[in-house]
Amino acid sequence: MKITPVPVCVISGFLGAGKTTLLNNILNGDHGLNITVLVNDFGAIDIDSQLLAKQEGNTISLKNGCICCSLQNDLVFELQALLSHPDGPPEYIVIEASGVSDPSKIINALKYPQVRDVFQIDSVVTLIDAQTIQDLEGDVKHLAMSQLDAADIIVMNKAADVSKADLKRIHDDWLYPSARVIETNYSDVPLDILFSLSGQSKALMDSSNHKHGHSHKGLFHTWHWKSDQQIDVTKLRSVIRTLPKDIYRAKGVFFSDIYPEERVVLQVVGARQEWSKDQYQNQDRQSQLVMISMKKEVDMSAIQEQLDNCVQGSIVK
Repeated sequence: MKITPVPVCVISGFLGAGKTTLLNNILNGDHGLNITVLVNDFGAIDIDSQLLAKQEGNTISLKNGCICCSLQNDLVFELQALLSHPDGPPEYIVIEASGVSDPSKIINALKYPQVRDVFQIDSVVTLIDAQTIQDLEGDVKHLAMSQLDAADIIVMNKAADVSKADLKRIHDDWLYPSARVIETNYSDVPLDILFSLSGQSKALMDSSNHKHGHSHKGLFHTWHWKSDQQIDVTKLRSVIRTLPKDIYRAKGVFFSDIYPEERVVLQVVGARQEWSKDQYQNQDRQSQLVMISMKKEVDMSAIQEQLDNCVQGSIVK
Protein backbone atom coordinates (compact mmCIF):
# COMPACT_ATOMS: atom_id res chain seq x y z
CA MET A 1 0.00 0.00 0.00
CA LYS A 2 1.41 3.36 -1.03
CA ILE A 3 2.02 5.79 1.85
CA THR A 4 0.74 9.33 1.42
CA PRO A 5 3.68 11.56 2.44
CA VAL A 6 3.18 14.22 5.10
CA PRO A 7 3.50 17.66 3.44
CA VAL A 8 6.12 20.03 4.85
CA CYS A 9 6.25 23.82 4.56
CA VAL A 10 9.64 25.43 5.26
CA ILE A 11 9.61 29.07 6.38
CA SER A 12 12.86 30.94 5.90
CA GLY A 13 14.09 34.52 6.08
CA PHE A 14 16.77 36.67 7.63
CA LEU A 15 16.51 37.96 11.20
CA GLY A 16 13.59 40.37 11.64
CA ALA A 17 11.87 39.48 8.38
CA GLY A 18 8.65 38.41 10.11
CA LYS A 19 8.89 34.61 10.38
CA THR A 20 7.63 34.49 13.97
CA THR A 21 4.72 36.77 13.13
CA LEU A 22 3.81 34.43 10.29
CA LEU A 23 3.99 31.43 12.65
CA ASN A 24 1.69 33.23 15.08
CA ASN A 25 -0.75 33.84 12.24
CA ILE A 26 -0.62 30.13 11.35
CA LEU A 27 -1.07 28.91 14.91
CA ASN A 28 -4.02 31.21 15.45
CA GLY A 29 -5.45 30.70 11.96
CA ASP A 30 -8.63 28.92 10.94
CA HIS A 31 -7.01 26.41 8.59
CA GLY A 32 -8.57 23.16 9.78
CA LEU A 33 -5.25 21.32 9.60
CA ASN A 34 -3.54 19.30 12.31
CA ILE A 35 -0.26 21.14 12.04
CA THR A 36 3.01 20.36 13.76
CA VAL A 37 5.35 23.34 13.94
CA LEU A 38 9.08 22.78 14.45
CA VAL A 39 10.86 25.85 15.78
CA ASN A 40 14.20 26.57 17.43
CA ASP A 41 12.71 28.53 20.34
CA PHE A 42 9.24 28.87 21.81
CA GLY A 43 10.11 32.18 23.45
CA ALA A 44 8.98 34.61 20.77
CA ILE A 45 5.82 32.74 19.77
CA ASP A 46 2.67 34.37 21.12
CA ILE A 47 0.19 31.52 21.38
CA ASP A 48 -3.34 32.58 22.27
CA SER A 49 -4.02 31.34 25.82
CA GLN A 50 -7.47 30.18 24.71
CA LEU A 51 -5.83 27.76 22.29
CA LEU A 52 -3.33 26.37 24.78
CA ALA A 53 -4.28 22.90 26.03
CA LYS A 54 -1.12 21.76 27.81
CA GLN A 55 2.67 21.96 27.75
CA GLU A 56 4.96 19.02 28.42
CA GLY A 57 8.70 19.55 28.06
CA ASN A 58 9.41 20.84 24.58
CA THR A 59 5.91 20.18 23.26
CA ILE A 60 2.86 22.44 23.39
CA SER A 61 -0.54 21.00 22.51
CA LEU A 62 -3.22 23.33 21.19
CA LYS A 63 -6.97 22.97 21.27
CA ASN A 64 -7.30 23.61 17.54
CA GLY A 65 -5.35 20.44 16.76
CA CYS A 66 -1.93 22.00 16.28
CA ILE A 67 1.11 20.65 18.10
CA CYS A 68 4.17 22.85 18.44
CA CYS A 69 7.50 21.08 18.98
CA SER A 70 10.79 22.78 19.76
CA LEU A 71 13.47 21.82 17.27
CA GLN A 72 16.32 20.98 19.61
CA ASN A 73 17.84 17.88 18.06
CA ASP A 74 18.71 16.54 14.65
CA LEU A 75 15.91 17.27 12.16
CA VAL A 76 15.74 13.73 10.80
CA PHE A 77 15.53 12.39 14.37
CA GLU A 78 12.72 14.84 15.20
CA LEU A 79 10.77 13.88 12.08
CA GLN A 80 11.08 10.16 12.83
CA ALA A 81 9.88 10.79 16.39
CA LEU A 82 6.77 12.57 15.10
CA LEU A 83 5.72 9.44 13.24
CA SER A 84 5.40 7.54 16.51
CA HIS A 85 3.57 10.29 18.42
CA PRO A 86 0.74 8.92 20.65
CA ASP A 87 -1.78 11.07 18.79
CA GLY A 88 -0.63 9.69 15.46
CA PRO A 89 1.50 11.25 12.72
CA PRO A 90 0.94 14.92 11.87
CA GLU A 91 -1.28 15.95 9.02
CA TYR A 92 1.00 18.84 8.07
CA ILE A 93 4.39 20.12 9.25
CA VAL A 94 5.74 23.67 9.28
CA ILE A 95 9.47 24.11 9.91
CA GLU A 96 10.89 27.51 10.79
CA ALA A 97 14.48 27.79 9.61
CA SER A 98 16.83 29.85 11.73
CA GLY A 99 17.23 33.42 10.51
CA VAL A 100 20.92 32.78 9.88
CA SER A 101 20.59 29.42 8.13
CA ASP A 102 20.24 28.24 4.55
CA PRO A 103 16.88 26.43 4.07
CA SER A 104 18.44 24.17 1.43
CA LYS A 105 19.94 22.16 4.32
CA ILE A 106 16.43 21.39 5.55
CA ILE A 107 15.33 20.53 2.03
CA ASN A 108 18.29 18.15 1.66
CA ALA A 109 17.56 16.54 5.05
CA LEU A 110 14.05 15.70 3.84
CA LYS A 111 15.65 13.69 1.03
CA TYR A 112 17.48 11.35 3.44
CA PRO A 113 16.51 7.67 2.96
CA GLN A 114 15.05 7.48 6.48
CA VAL A 115 12.35 10.09 5.76
CA ARG A 116 12.07 10.76 2.04
CA ASP A 117 9.17 8.33 1.52
CA VAL A 118 7.06 9.66 4.40
CA PHE A 119 7.66 13.43 4.21
CA GLN A 120 7.45 15.67 1.17
CA ILE A 121 8.25 19.34 0.62
CA ASP A 122 5.00 21.17 -0.01
CA SER A 123 6.37 24.71 -0.17
CA VAL A 124 9.42 26.77 0.73
CA VAL A 125 8.48 30.31 1.76
CA THR A 126 11.11 33.01 2.28
CA LEU A 127 10.27 36.32 3.96
CA ILE A 128 12.23 39.51 3.39
CA ASP A 129 12.06 42.82 5.26
CA ALA A 130 11.42 45.46 2.61
CA GLN A 131 12.79 48.15 4.93
CA THR A 132 16.21 46.62 5.54
CA ILE A 133 17.07 44.16 2.78
CA GLN A 134 18.94 46.73 0.72
CA ASP A 135 21.25 47.36 3.68
CA LEU A 136 22.55 43.78 3.79
CA GLU A 137 26.18 43.35 2.73
CA GLY A 138 28.95 40.76 2.50
CA ASP A 139 28.29 37.27 3.90
CA VAL A 140 24.90 38.32 5.24
CA LYS A 141 23.83 39.37 1.76
CA HIS A 142 24.99 36.04 0.31
CA LEU A 143 23.00 34.21 2.98
CA ALA A 144 19.86 36.20 2.18
CA MET A 145 20.34 35.42 -1.52
CA SER A 146 20.60 31.71 -0.69
CA GLN A 147 17.35 31.92 1.25
CA LEU A 148 15.67 33.57 -1.73
CA ASP A 149 17.14 31.07 -4.19
CA ALA A 150 15.52 28.20 -2.27
CA ALA A 151 12.06 29.80 -2.16
CA ASP A 152 8.98 28.74 -4.07
CA ILE A 153 7.14 31.81 -2.80
CA ILE A 154 8.69 35.05 -1.55
CA VAL A 155 6.86 37.22 0.98
CA MET A 156 8.01 40.83 0.84
CA ASN A 157 7.01 41.96 4.31
CA LYS A 158 6.55 45.55 5.56
CA ALA A 159 5.85 46.63 1.99
CA ALA A 160 3.69 49.56 3.11
CA ASP A 161 6.70 51.11 4.83
CA VAL A 162 8.69 51.70 1.63
CA SER A 163 7.95 53.55 -1.58
CA LYS A 164 6.88 51.92 -4.83
CA ALA A 165 10.24 52.91 -6.29
CA ASP A 166 12.05 51.08 -3.49
CA LEU A 167 9.87 48.00 -3.98
CA LYS A 168 10.76 47.98 -7.67
CA ARG A 169 14.43 48.35 -6.78
CA ILE A 170 14.21 45.28 -4.52
CA HIS A 171 12.63 43.31 -7.35
CA ASP A 172 15.37 44.41 -9.74
CA ASP A 173 18.29 43.89 -7.35
CA TRP A 174 17.27 40.72 -5.52
CA LEU A 175 14.65 38.66 -7.33
CA TYR A 176 14.48 36.51 -10.44
CA PRO A 177 11.93 37.68 -13.03
CA SER A 178 9.95 34.45 -12.57
CA ALA A 179 9.79 34.75 -8.75
CA ARG A 180 6.34 34.46 -7.15
CA VAL A 181 6.20 37.43 -4.79
CA ILE A 182 3.52 38.49 -2.30
CA GLU A 183 3.83 42.05 -1.01
CA THR A 184 2.25 42.35 2.41
CA ASN A 185 2.47 43.71 5.97
CA TYR A 186 2.53 42.00 9.36
CA SER A 187 3.25 38.69 7.55
CA ASP A 188 -0.38 38.60 6.48
CA VAL A 189 -0.28 35.76 3.97
CA PRO A 190 -3.28 33.72 2.77
CA LEU A 191 -2.99 30.24 4.27
CA ASP A 192 -4.29 28.65 1.07
CA ILE A 193 -1.16 30.02 -0.61
CA LEU A 194 1.14 28.61 2.06
CA PHE A 195 -0.44 25.20 2.39
CA SER A 196 -1.20 22.38 0.01
CA LEU A 197 -4.35 22.60 -2.06
CA SER A 198 -5.23 19.01 -1.13
CA GLY A 199 -8.27 19.74 1.01
CA GLN A 200 -9.37 22.84 -0.84
CA SER A 201 -9.03 21.36 -4.31
CA LYS A 202 -10.95 18.25 -3.29
CA ALA A 203 -13.85 20.40 -2.20
CA LEU A 204 -13.73 22.33 -5.45
CA MET A 205 -13.32 19.26 -7.60
CA ASP A 206 -16.27 17.57 -5.90
CA SER A 207 -18.48 20.48 -6.88
CA SER A 208 -19.70 20.51 -10.46
CA ASN A 209 -21.05 24.05 -10.19
CA HIS A 210 -18.13 25.83 -8.50
CA LYS A 211 -15.78 27.28 -11.07
CA HIS A 212 -14.50 30.52 -9.60
CA GLY A 213 -13.88 31.68 -6.06
CA HIS A 214 -12.26 34.50 -4.15
CA SER A 215 -10.21 34.55 -0.97
CA HIS A 216 -8.25 36.78 1.37
CA LYS A 217 -10.08 40.09 1.00
CA GLY A 218 -10.56 39.58 -2.73
CA LEU A 219 -6.87 39.68 -3.56
CA PHE A 220 -6.67 36.06 -4.68
CA HIS A 221 -8.70 34.12 -7.16
CA THR A 222 -9.38 30.38 -7.18
CA TRP A 223 -10.12 28.97 -10.61
CA HIS A 224 -11.27 25.51 -11.67
CA TRP A 225 -11.02 23.76 -15.05
CA LYS A 226 -12.22 20.29 -15.95
CA SER A 227 -12.78 17.99 -18.92
CA ASP A 228 -14.42 14.59 -19.39
CA GLN A 229 -12.19 13.85 -22.39
CA GLN A 230 -8.69 12.40 -22.58
CA ILE A 231 -5.82 14.88 -22.28
CA ASP A 232 -2.73 15.21 -24.47
CA VAL A 233 -0.08 15.21 -21.73
CA THR A 234 2.64 16.65 -23.98
CA LYS A 235 0.49 19.69 -24.79
CA LEU A 236 -0.47 19.99 -21.13
CA ARG A 237 3.15 20.10 -19.98
CA SER A 238 3.82 22.89 -22.45
CA VAL A 239 0.90 24.94 -21.10
CA ILE A 240 1.94 24.44 -17.47
CA ARG A 241 5.51 25.53 -18.25
CA THR A 242 4.22 28.88 -19.49
CA LEU A 243 1.79 29.67 -16.66
CA PRO A 244 2.02 33.35 -15.59
CA LYS A 245 4.12 34.09 -12.52
CA ASP A 246 1.03 35.44 -10.74
CA ILE A 247 -0.26 31.88 -10.38
CA TYR A 248 1.05 30.77 -7.01
CA ARG A 249 -0.51 27.34 -6.61
CA ALA A 250 -2.03 24.69 -8.84
CA LYS A 251 -3.10 21.10 -8.41
CA GLY A 252 -4.53 18.81 -11.03
CA VAL A 253 -5.35 15.24 -11.97
CA PHE A 254 -5.45 14.27 -15.64
CA PHE A 255 -6.35 11.20 -17.69
CA SER A 256 -4.81 10.10 -20.96
CA ASP A 257 -5.07 6.97 -23.11
CA ILE A 258 -1.27 6.72 -22.76
CA TYR A 259 -1.83 5.65 -19.13
CA PRO A 260 -5.11 3.67 -19.17
CA GLU A 261 -4.82 2.43 -15.56
CA GLU A 262 -3.30 5.56 -14.02
CA ARG A 263 -3.89 9.25 -13.61
CA VAL A 264 -1.31 12.02 -14.01
CA VAL A 265 -1.00 14.18 -10.90
CA LEU A 266 0.36 17.74 -11.00
CA GLN A 267 1.44 20.00 -8.14
CA VAL A 268 2.63 23.54 -8.86
CA VAL A 269 4.09 25.72 -6.10
CA GLY A 270 5.59 28.96 -7.32
CA ALA A 271 7.79 28.10 -10.29
CA ARG A 272 8.28 24.49 -9.11
CA GLN A 273 6.34 21.70 -10.82
CA GLU A 274 5.98 18.11 -9.67
CA TRP A 275 4.51 15.48 -11.98
CA SER A 276 3.66 11.93 -10.92
CA LYS A 277 1.32 9.04 -11.70
CA ASP A 278 -0.77 6.89 -9.42
CA GLN A 279 -3.31 4.09 -9.69
CA TYR A 280 -6.91 5.18 -10.10
CA GLN A 281 -9.86 2.80 -10.16
CA ASN A 282 -12.78 5.20 -9.82
CA GLN A 283 -15.22 5.10 -12.73
CA ASP A 284 -15.12 8.90 -13.00
CA ARG A 285 -12.14 9.73 -15.23
CA GLN A 286 -12.52 13.49 -15.22
CA SER A 287 -9.43 15.66 -15.64
CA GLN A 288 -9.44 18.66 -13.30
CA LEU A 289 -7.17 21.55 -12.42
CA VAL A 290 -7.43 24.08 -9.57
CA MET A 291 -5.30 27.24 -9.51
CA ILE A 292 -4.81 30.15 -7.11
CA SER A 293 -3.68 33.42 -8.64
CA MET A 294 -3.61 37.15 -8.16
CA LYS A 295 -7.09 37.98 -9.40
CA LYS A 296 -6.33 41.16 -11.30
CA GLU A 297 -3.15 39.99 -13.01
CA VAL A 298 -4.07 36.78 -14.86
CA ASP A 299 -6.06 36.36 -18.07
CA MET A 300 -7.89 33.19 -17.13
CA SER A 301 -9.82 33.06 -20.41
CA ALA A 302 -6.52 32.66 -22.30
CA ILE A 303 -5.41 29.88 -19.95
CA GLN A 304 -8.77 28.12 -20.36
CA GLU A 305 -8.37 28.22 -24.13
CA GLN A 306 -4.86 26.74 -23.84
CA LEU A 307 -6.13 23.96 -21.56
CA ASP A 308 -9.08 23.26 -23.86
CA ASN A 309 -6.56 22.76 -26.66
CA CYS A 310 -4.92 20.01 -24.57
CA VAL A 311 -7.98 17.81 -25.00
CA GLN A 312 -7.07 14.97 -27.37
CA GLY A 313 -8.49 15.63 -30.80
CA SER A 314 -8.89 19.36 -30.25
CA ILE A 315 -7.82 21.81 -32.92
CA VAL A 316 -5.37 24.51 -31.87
CA LYS A 317 -6.89 27.92 -32.62
